[in-house]
Amino acid sequence: ILKEGEAFIAVGYPNGKTDQKNVEKYDYIVTLRSPAYFGGDLLKLKLVNKRTLRSRCVDLEKSKGVPSVNKICSLYDGPYNDPFRFFDGLHTGLVINSRGERSAADMMSGGDYDGDEAWVCWDKQLCRLVQDHPAQDTSTNEFIVKKSHHE
Repeated sequence: ILKEGEAFIAVGYPNGKTDQKNVEKYDYIVTLRSPAYFGGDLLKLKLVNKRTLRSRCVDLEKSKGVPSVNKICSLYDGPYNDPFRFFDGLHTGLVINSRGERSAADMMSGGDYDGDEAWVCWDKQLCRLVQDHPAQDTSTNEFIVKKSHHE
């Protein structure tokens, strides 16, 4: 559902309140995986709102010859074949695209998000200042971390 260079964020608070409508007024976010290792770990992504996601899901359903939406949206795991239910039910979190030559998670130091945290900012002034910086290719041998035998 998300295209290359796009993201969706859900902003909720422990008291059950949300700031979703306010956040969806913004066009871009800047996000950083923590821990970060390289300048390219900071990404500027186009923010996609719920209305756009709903529209894309409806268009997907109307398309002929398209495989099951469950196969397209691997994060969705529920009944009724409706990937929008995943986004609509999300209260707090960052969803980044997995399309393109490299996913956004891979560009942020090859993050697998197995407990990693992400910092997200939607401040217009900061987002305007951030320019694209090529993400470091961490797939080469020089980036393989070998564990110590003393651990």
